[in-house]
Amino acid sequence: MKSLFTKLFILLSLLASLQANDQYSVDAKHSTVYYKSLADVLFFIDNSILGVNQKIQGQINVADNKLINGKIIIDIKGFDTDNSFRDSDVMSILGYETEQHIIFTINKTELRDGQLYLLGDLEVKGVVKNIAMPVVKTFIDDSITYSGKLDVKYSDFGMTPPTLAGFIKKAKESLEIGATIAFVKDN
Repeated sequence: MKSLFTKLFILLSLLASLQANDQYSVDAKHSTVYYKSLADVLFFIDNSILGVNQKIQGQINVADNKLINGKIIIDIKGFDTDNSFRDSDVMSILGYETEQHIIFTINKTELRDGQLYLLGDLEVKGVVKNIAMPVVKTFIDDSITYSGKLDVKYSDFGMTPPTLAGFIKKAKESLEIGATIAFVKDN
């Protein structure tokens, strides 16, 4: 009988902890992801290319003000560099024909030397890479915002840096990716 009460208590505790989780969804109007790529022009001038995207969706699960897990889905077609030809090339480089989204699966958060990180898997062009993205977390009322940036390499995801006319303009191997993602609590 005592064992039955112990098992029942454990079961009720687990159910209570599951009910304590809150779900938050991406607020696309207040969220942005971007990439910034530097390119050599005529071998001696750096040119910066910025692509911005607000076609973002996803959710996170939170318990006791701590992110448990989540998923952010970015529409590849949403990147805008103010140059439609370049945007079309970016879609091709990112493999839009087979993969329409970039997916960041958040596994947990971790605090390292006072810096908060989102730990998870970033999937680009079907290639999954484990990343630790340093972020700043803002919690206001029923919304949570994470902002951060990270340097990655094209080759990390099986891509070759793009070129224009072979020698006139070539993107550098490393590019900066960043985001400000706002989440609102689901009712």
